[in-house]
Amino acid sequence: TAARELADAGVTVTVFECGFGVGGRTSTRITRDESKFAFDHGAQYIGKPKTELFTNTLREWESQGFVKEWKGRFGEVLASSGGGDGDE
Repeated sequence: TAARELADAGVTVTVFECGFGVGGRTSTRITRDESKFAFDHGAQYIGKPKTELFTNTLREWESQGFVKEWKGRFGEVLASSGGGDGDE
């Protein structure tokens, strides 16, 4: 990112988060209803790295606990339009 490039060049950088919490597109969202479902939003997965640099970066992140292989299950939430016959 631009901030990382500037910091690596010795420039003091301050990054401000404009969302409700840290994490941007990859943060956890919580529904506003009584269920308060929590789900991760944003980067769903990281595909096979295309460069050795990114491969090494992923290994470093994994060793530091920033990323890990996901072994969960996929699910789907279907929402009704509210006006049909229940066959949506």
